[in-house]
Amino acid sequence: MKKTQSRATKAVLASLLALSLAVPTSFASAQTAVTTTAQSTVEAAVVDGAKVDVGQAMSRFFTSPTLVVQDGKFYVQMTIAEGGNPLIAKVTTERNGEQVDVDVIDGVRESGTRVIQFPVAAVNSTTAGKVSVDMPNGEVKVYDLTVNVSQEVVNVVEDAVVTTNPERGMAHFEDAKVIEKNGKYFVDMTIIEKSNPLVVKLTTERDGEQVDVDVIDGVRESGTRHIQFPIASPDSSVKAHIEVDIPKMGVIAQDFTFIASTETEEVEELDANIMLAKVFKEDGKSPSYMSTYVEKTAYVAEDDDAYIVEVSLSGKDMIKSLKVDGEDAVVTEEAGDIRTYQFATTDLSNVEAAIHVVVDTAGIKYDTTHNVVFSFVEPFQDMLGTEHEAAVKNLNALGIVVTAEKFNANNSINRGQFALMLARTLGMPETIADQGFKDLTTIQKQDAERYNAINYLASIGVVQKSDKFNPGNTLTRKQGALMIYRAMNHVAGKELNYGANIDGFADQALVTEPEARNAFALLNQGGILTGTKKGDHVYVNPNNPLKRGQMAKILNNSLKYFQMGK
Repeated sequence: MKKTQSRATKAVLASLLALSLAVPTSFASAQTAVTTTAQSTVEAAVVDGAKVDVGQAMSRFFTSPTLVVQDGKFYVQMTIAEGGNPLIAKVTTERNGEQVDVDVIDGVRESGTRVIQFPVAAVNSTTAGKVSVDMPNGEVKVYDLTVNVSQEVVNVVEDAVVTTNPERGMAHFEDAKVIEKNGKYFVDMTIIEKSNPLVVKLTTERDGEQVDVDVIDGVRESGTRHIQFPIASPDSSVKAHIEVDIPKMGVIAQDFTFIASTETEEVEELDANIMLAKVFKEDGKSPSYMSTYVEKTAYVAEDDDAYIVEVSLSGKDMIKSLKVDGEDAVVTEEAGDIRTYQFATTDLSNVEAAIHVVVDTAGIKYDTTHNVVFSFVEPFQDMLGTEHEAAVKNLNALGIVVTAEKFNANNSINRGQFALMLARTLGMPETIADQGFKDLTTIQKQDAERYNAINYLASIGVVQKSDKFNPGNTLTRKQGALMIYRAMNHVAGKELNYGANIDGFADQALVTEPEARNAFALLNQGGILTGTKKGDHVYVNPNNPLKRGQMAKILNNSLKYFQMGK
């Protein structure tokens, strides 16, 4: 099931790179080389992946060595390029124990350029030859020529999946796969950016240093580049570094990790939408106690005449099974305390289910089945058809906004709530050191994620360290702008100073602090926060409360900068 939420997204392998060795003609690629003789012209197909090596000493005389296959036989074609001083009089190669002249298929000695061809035994073989050179003093010198022909055998590791940590690192890459070449493993993928190529540099770690990835084909300007880089095994990771040139912001750098894994799930791939899971008692009206254990976010996909539903329940040690219409739901994933189930239904509004719960701890024995009714509905009913619907749904899909029945766009947002959403956007670590705020005791006990978010933002300079954070205070538009501006600086690794000109806002005089003016100027130029139009004027309203709907729009507009242009 293809899910829109980033934590569940997995790269899917595509486009096999198989190379058959069954018959000679199967080596041929779509490229062709033309062999011309006095009698006829024959097309010789270039052998894909083959390498022809004539040695360092001879490489100055012979250019473009290529292996071709013609009528089931292998030949090497290469060019003698001597310009205005042709010295090579004769080239021979060994055939049946004798040195035989190579075939000149194009050009003459006097022109300075000749294309020659000679047979070789097989793809992986060595052919001995001689090169006769006319020296200026009239002497003829004969040099040994050794031609080595080899071919990389490339196989796709079909069950390997390539992802990144953080997952937004995959924003620029498609068709990621692990391949094996001559006993070594590589990640093979494509950078696809089309009309707006942003990636200017991509490196991966090799022997403790960051080294440019190998560009197999394409250039940045074309928008498509086929790249490869080595990896230890199909189940390993490699540190990476990317630099992205974002308009009006300059080059932003980020470190991340490519992860290859052969652990895959046999789950049908369907496009799924996020739905809100509601849990009732058997009457279908009264809320069930089991709703405590059912994650609000569910995934629903249409498949023929049924819906495929994926729902997660916490407390996996005590919840032994989930039955839907009398049948066991399929377990698709287990992570930590959460187990994810999948089942089919024809009615999303009334799904009869049974949850088997067993508790057997010191002094407590409990074994019962809770009969419940699931109902799956579109989340954020109050956002449907509004200007903020798309932004809220996108933030929900990315896990920045949690699934709920309502979003309450016109409500104000407090400092703690916004800190949590911004930290989720940046991808905060699971734990972070206490930064010294004295008013977070209650939050620390009741909401560990929000507590970590506030401390994380303080640790990277997005909020200022102080005795108090005032998490329950209403967030103003200026405070929100400053936090996003500082977060953008953190991601960029530098101060993004695009001036302090906010004269386009009729109330710009209310913004007096230099940093706040810089923040509003940058966010306005980047299309993140553009103000409110009233009559003929646009107002930034710096001291007004930031509404939840406005927050969703501003945060969603900033994603392209936080997520490297995604």
